[in-house]
Amino acid sequence: MSADDWENEYLECLTCISNDISDVQYKNIIMGGDLNLDFASTIPLADVLLNFMEDLNLSNLDSKLPTRASYTFRVDASGASSLIFLLQNHFMTQLTW
Repeated sequence: MSADDWENEYLECLTCISNDISDVQYKNIIMGGDLNLDFASTIPLADVLLNFMEDLNLSNLDSKLPTRASYTFRVDASGASSLIFLLQNHFMTQLTW
């Protein structure tokens, strides 16, 4: 994959996830990981991801993070950081953590 093709690769990955769970009967979904995308971004893929979440009735649980948390993982040696997102269906967001 080239650096120029990352958006297509991202879309393909979301499509694969959607296809994989389309035939599965489920009550609750929890999906976590580094989605490599800022939800506040203005790039078109942010809207695609939000639509994907809406289609699966998923919500972002970043509101459960401490106030002003900008990352969930950090490598002190390099200063690199990442925000690992946890997405789950709306029913489960009512649970207390």
